[in-house]
Order: sequence, then structure tokens, then C-alpha cells
Amino acid sequence: MTSGIRAATPADADGIALVHVQSWQSAYRGLIAQEHLDQLDVARRAQGWTRSLTGSDPSLEATLVTVTDEQVTGFAGVGPSRDPDADPARTGEVCAIYLLPQAWGQGLGRDLMTAALARLADLGLQSKPKQARELSEEFPSD
Repeated sequence: MTSGIRAATPADADGIALVHVQSWQSAYRGLIAQEHLDQLDVARRAQGWTRSLTGSDPSLEATLVTVTDEQVTGFAGVGPSRDPDADPARTGEVCAIYLLPQAWGQGLGRDLMTAALARLADLGLQSKPKQARELSEEFPSD
């Protein structure tokens, strides 16, 4: 099994959409109405991801993907903080991080979070390391 993390491109939209839908359907089962989860549509999500990846400014935000054996198995989005008490010119956030359910527990999420925090630094944005550290401690990998 070969895996790596890289910047997402519009060609990754279908894979990101699949991860997005399947991870929601697994992680939020029993927490969100099943009817809503059943209606999540990979094709519609892919259209949104294509628009997002085509129109985003890489100097302000980034989407990273983890790829295993040429398949997108996870993604993370980073950019300026949306917190009302933060300065978006200085503070960034990991706004999304998802993995295919079959990729859970393999350390890919930890690797993806590490890459996402590094990308924030590359963008000149500071993360809130205490919160990121608490999250990684709450969900340790095997």
C-alpha cells in the first residue's frame, strides 16, 4: 500500500466527494437524521468540489488530499480563521478533515492533520496549537 499527501486539484473532485459523503454517512449515523444522510449525493458534491478547487486562491486557502494506491482516501481544508475573535490575516484553521471509513485507525488522519498544520504555516497563518493538539490526543491513531 502506497500513500501520500499532496495539494488537491480539480481532478480530485470526485474522490473528495466520495470521501465527504461516505465519511458523513458513517460518522454521523445516529446523530443526524438518516433521511438526510441517505440523500447525500456524490455527483452533486463533486460539482461543488470542482467549483471550489477551480476557484480557490492557493495563496489564501488549500485543500490537501491523502492518496492511497492512487485513490483519494481523505482530505483536509485549511484557510484563514472564521472565528470572530481571531485575526484572519494571522490566524488559520483546519476547517475540514475527513477520511474514508475504511481508512480510519491507520494513522492517515494524524498525517493529514500534520500536513494541514504545515500548510497553514506555509500560508503565513498561525494555528491554535493547543486546540489542534487536544483534538489529536482525543482521537489517537492505533
